[in-house]
Amino acid sequence: MNIRKAKQEDTKNIIKIIESVHINNVKNRDNGFLASKDLSESTYERMIKNYDYCYVCELEDRVVGFLIAASIDLMDKKSEIYSLLLGKNLSKDFIYIFQIGVDVNFQRMGVAKSLYAKLFEETEGKRLVVITSKDPFNKASRELHLKLGFKDIDVFEWTDGTESFVYNKKDHRNDL
Repeated sequence: MNIRKAKQEDTKNIIKIIESVHINNVKNRDNGFLASKDLSESTYERMIKNYDYCYVCELEDRVVGFLIAASIDLMDKKSEIYSLLLGKNLSKDFIYIFQIGVDVNFQRMGVAKSLYAKLFEETEGKRLVVITSKDPFNKASRELHLKLGFKDIDVFEWTDGTESFVYNKKDHRNDL
């Protein structure tokens, strides 16, 4: 398993993973799902270019997972999530984990844990914040984040009425 910084040419593979585990495409949600509304290449290319923590996991030269995260100062200031996170008094210095995804054929094989290990290594001492779906419930994501030491801090209601759990994690030096 090789974890490396994501490159622009990884965008199509990342989108394929998202589509394969998207809530609209999975019949069995036991292994989790992603609920992204914007799957455009330009959005993911922009994040890979501008966000400071974007990784892919490769197995046998195939991208099988990804993690995208950013310092608060790199986030879109007009986004709903930016307003939410600033309103939670988390501090002005934290990393928001935008998304983590693993190809359906490689789930529960340590890919997500390996991606997080890389993030923990590069962000030691910084607060990490992630949101997972409460409605509809994403049990696999919730269990993963709690197992990795994230703590519940709130439930957020989006403007469309759906809800998400908000978690944070401060000390991740010795977690994996």
